[in-house]
Amino acid sequence: MKSIIILTAFCCAVSAQDSANRITVPFSDPARPRRLVANMMQGCFTVEGYDGKDVQVEQRGPSGERGSRPVPHNAEGLKRIEPAGMGLSVEEEDNTVKIHSSMGRAHDLLVRVPFATSLKLECMNGGDTGAADGHFRELLSRNADYVPAYLMYAQMLSRESRPDEARTVLSTGMTAADKKGDQHARSEMETLLSELS
Repeated sequence: MKSIIILTAFCCAVSAQDSANRITVPFSDPARPRRLVANMMQGCFTVEGYDGKDVQVEQRGPSGERGSRPVPHNAEGLKRIEPAGMGLSVEEEDNTVKIHSSMGRAHDLLVRVPFATSLKLECMNGGDTGAADGHFRELLSRNADYVPAYLMYAQMLSRESRPDEARTVLSTGMTAADKKGDQHARSEMETLLSELS
């Protein structure tokens, strides 16, 4: 089963859309392993786990708007016409939800996913690892039992030559994996930990 939803100003007829800035996308089979793949060229996203069965994508704040820039002297009185909609596509196929933003549009997204959903997130906005670090810390402070985040965070710390911090994150993550009985995640973290030694 494949469903594609393009968010535009005219998509209010789409039944899965909750409001002008939020959409809910169901997985084809919530009983099977779920996956979220998100790719954004600009902006950022925050991912939260919750006890639900659908992916919820919500535009937060005016990060895609350009109205806050100063108006050049020779452009006073002119008005910028932005393309309709959020410039964002959300697609579900075979229990994988894909989020993709269009080039040139910055987004600040809140993405809520059911617990135990695998994540593959790419944000290409200048390699701001400081922002990524903050997002991981916030995610883990809100969802300390969200095991996949520990591995992704440790991988980022490892790439940034911060092995001591990566080891600490992995140790905490392995404890969280043990509590949830997630031996696969624990094994992946053990492998990364051995590579850092």
